Amino acid sequence: GGLVEDGGPSPPDLDDVDLMDLELRRAIRRSRGEAAEESPLDEIPRDEPRDRDDDDVDVDDDDDDDDELDEDDEFCDDAFLAKYREARISELKEADAKKKHGEVIEISRDQWQREVNDASETCWVFVHLYQDHVTDCVALGRVMDELAPKHAAVKFVRIRATTAVEAWPDSNLPAVYLYRDGEMKHQLVGSRQISAGPPPFNVASVERKLLELGVVDAAAVRERDADAPPP
Repeated sequence: GGLVEDGGPSPPDLDDVDLMDLELRRAIRRSRGEAAEESPLDEIPRDEPRDRDDDDVDVDDDDDDDDELDEDDEFCDDAFLAKYREARISELKEADAKKKHGEVIEISRDQWQREVNDASETCWVFVHLYQDHVTDCVALGRVMDELAPKHAAVKFVRIRATTAVEAWPDSNLPAVYLYRDGEMKHQLVGSRQISAGPPPFNVASVERKLLELGVVDAAAVRERDADAPPP
């Protein structure tokens, strides 16, 4: 995958939410209509006088009760639909975020809040601090180019170390920050911390580290490996 200048998730398609709300509301109305046909109250003739001394049933009172129950049902329906709508929007945001990733994004210092902290509210963000003249940074850059399309649910970004922190020493490179839920969860400095298992510093060793930390999905890795042709 190549580098792109900038990027970010677009807002979810609310038409999908509105359509689901409409279908759900229709289903509720249909189910309520079926229940009403089976209600014993429907068997009571409304146009015939009834002896109040026999069962002390006031039809008008029953109607009032029915109206109150209908209002309660409407309130429950609205509360349920509001919860459903909120959950659906959240799902669409996460799905949209996954579609947007798959490439390595170069960021500047003033984009950090939006592209790292804010973006990590919906996905893991892998931040690589690098310098072009550091050999392991070059190696990690190649690894990221391969990992990004394989793990599109993770956002991979990179920033020149001295752009992020002016006096950042080369001895602390490459450095990786892993963000989730708006904050840094892991800081990894040097190839030994960024990879897991024996050398070389490659896609497999970095992916193993991300698996250990729960950044990438183990099931997705197993499924992909199972589909891969034998060497």
